[in-house]
Amino acid sequence: MSNLRINPEYIKCFFVGLMDGDGSIQVNHWHMRSLQFRMVIKLSNLPANIRMLNQIAAVIGGKVTVQCNGEFVLWVVDDKRVIFNIVKIFDTYPPLTTRLKCQLYFLKSCLGLQNTPASNVSWMITYRKYKYKHAFTVTSAQELLKMSLDYRHYIHAWISGFTEAEGCFTIRAFSSCIPSFSIGQNDDLELLLFLALYFMANSKPRPVPSKSSKSFYLFETASLASLISICAHFNKYPLLGAKKDSFEKFKKLSSVILVN
Repeated sequence: MSNLRINPEYIKCFFVGLMDGDGSIQVNHWHMRSLQFRMVIKLSNLPANIRMLNQIAAVIGGKVTVQCNGEFVLWVVDDKRVIFNIVKIFDTYPPLTTRLKCQLYFLKSCLGLQNTPASNVSWMITYRKYKYKHAFTVTSAQELLKMSLDYRHYIHAWISGFTEAEGCFTIRAFSSCIPSFSIGQNDDLELLLFLALYFMANSKPRPVPSKSSKSFYLFETASLASLISICAHFNKYPLLGAKKDSFEKFKKLSSVILVN
């Protein structure tokens, strides 16, 4: 897979990971008369993120706009035909977070309604409170790791997209400039356990106290083996947005540590 940065299939798989981290699938109504469908990715307004979202839009569709206050850049799809095409992408490369799985399931349920527009709106309003109640079989960390043994599997690109949204490359100046990598997630502990295995970390995700009703977990690593694995992964399966700049600094410092 040469030059993955411009490979349409890589971008689709990466997109799924990005949606799992920072995207949302929305179903609303227009004045109670008809259903409206929308997909959104919201990121910090940085040149690298704008370039990445435009790259995604060129492959998948949608529009890229900067919020009026200039703080965030948005990728937005509200064209029903494009949304149907994106659903096909999700069928081929399924989301892995419970949150996005539930949103996608609810979207599909609403897209499949065959009643009058007003009746469809009524159904959506009645059942949207159950959107996150749908039960999905949890894919274990070991099963996810088994998938990753196939280098052609979409999960490698998914990891890069998810990291673009949720990952953090840190260089701690106050502790001998030791680089570390961390990623946090609500509820989906098995995903973080998988990433710990994938990156050969000697630490496991830990719960972090939160005022939210959701359980928040943080995976953080600075071990030598994991630094090597992290650098190898993102060299092969590139980040496409602002996290790429963070990774380049991280990699540069990590290489100094690895040499010494």
